[in-house]
Amino acid sequence: TYFDQNQNLKNYILDYGDILNINFEKTPELNGIYLIDSEGQIFLPRLKYIFVKNLTIKQLESLLKKSYSNYLIDPEISINI
Repeated sequence: TYFDQNQNLKNYILDYGDILNINFEKTPELNGIYLIDSEGQIFLPRLKYIFVKNLTIKQLESLLKKSYSNYLIDPEISINI
């Protein structure tokens, strides 16, 4: 999905085909590049499939921090597209 370089990426709305670079500051073994599939999902370690289509990057960061808090202490997660 094409986006304007001047657009605030935290408010970018995710869609299928987007490629996400997800970084875990304290647990780099979970870092990876994840493709949003045609059903709007990504597959992540420990969490399995998560529906992310139509979320903003900021919303997905918040969702992942909450979800990974069951496995990690104070997870620090950043997402780039």
